[in-house]
Amino acid sequence: MVIGIIAILIAILLPTLAAARRQANLVQCGSNLRQVAQACFLHAQDHRGYMPLAGLIQLDAGAWSPETVSAGLGDLQRKRYTYSLTPKYGIGRVTVPLPAAVAPYLGMKHLDYSDWHVIDQQLNDRSGVWRSFMCPETDAMDRQRATPDPNDNSPVGQATMMVIAVGPTMAFWWSTNSDFGMNEAVFGYDHRPQYAARRLAGNLSRVRRASEVLLFADAKPSPLPDPALPRFPHPWNTLTPALDAAQPVTLADVLAGNVQVMSYRGVLDLPRHRRRMNVVFADGHVDMVHMTPAALERVYLTVK
Repeated sequence: MVIGIIAILIAILLPTLAAARRQANLVQCGSNLRQVAQACFLHAQDHRGYMPLAGLIQLDAGAWSPETVSAGLGDLQRKRYTYSLTPKYGIGRVTVPLPAAVAPYLGMKHLDYSDWHVIDQQLNDRSGVWRSFMCPETDAMDRQRATPDPNDNSPVGQATMMVIAVGPTMAFWWSTNSDFGMNEAVFGYDHRPQYAARRLAGNLSRVRRASEVLLFADAKPSPLPDPALPRFPHPWNTLTPALDAAQPVTLADVLAGNVQVMSYRGVLDLPRHRRRMNVVFADGHVDMVHMTPAALERVYLTVK
């Protein structure tokens, strides 16, 4: 009789406990997003109003040198972004992607900016900054190493976070793990003037209607690599409005996969929080958004 009662109680309590766990994970996920956003704002305070870069960094082939990409970014004094040397690749000094740039503001102050390869391995340390880019509702912390190389900490499931392209040539790229998608309209860069309103280069002062424009959101990498980058096998983990989008772009466009977005980039993860998602906005607030077209229409990648 006692065993039967215990079994009934367990059957009653298990769904409640599971629901409580999911809610706790949703809250922790939102907290991680808020921390990353605050780290971006602190980076902007120290770098003339500029947050780090992510997504496609499209440089003018005539405005850079192999020694540094800062000229192509209009950052000759290297005051806007964080840079690292790349001795293994012979490219010179390049801007690091978002996780490496914000790591000091998330408590990881010992990154070796003299060597990109060392930074890459430091970021993959699961006890470090990587944890801030993970959602506890995923299996991110349990992923195995991608290779048997004991000197390579890279886990499976990596996705492309940044590509530096010089004209049509992909000069430099960076993959990492993240359970969040970055808004490439805010963090991407394109040197062509006609696309300036669609790629803000991390310039916080250029973000209009900051309480409605997302910085990061729950997302998963695209299931397919970018066909425009055949040499690189990893898909993207960015949320990317089309450069020629004629009107404001929202998460509803991402959900629909319409012509307003480059849909092979980051995609929304419907099952993760049971059709809910955390979004952190450019004013720093975090909101839990139901993944319906009506709700997602109020979350913008770009605005007029």
